[in-house]
Amino acid sequence: MRTPRGKRFKDLIDSYSRDAGCGSLTEAQRALVRELAMLQCIAEDLQLEYMQTGDMSDETRTQYNRVSNTIRRHLAALGLTPKAPARSSDDNNEGLDPLSYAKRGGTRHKRSKRSE
Repeated sequence: MRTPRGKRFKDLIDSYSRDAGCGSLTEAQRALVRELAMLQCIAEDLQLEYMQTGDMSDETRTQYNRVSNTIRRHLAALGLTPKAPARSSDDNNEGLDPLSYAKRGGTRHKRSKRSE
């Protein structure tokens, strides 16, 4: 934990633990935090490689995609992602005329309401 990468790993663990509720984490949550910190380090390494070369192979791109998706799922499992906004009653598609929808540019609202 004395190398720059080890220090970054420890800092990420501390940061994610604090964000998730440091004093009250279960062992399972602590394991998720450690995995999340490791995945974040891997993602940062892949990002650095891309920034240095400006090139990313298909295999590396696939790996990065998998790592970033796993990070997102771990963040959600720990409750560290913002919640999606509640759907409003305007999200109801019942009675929506397809021609009116197309004329409005692919929205359920009139132009004046969209610009607000």
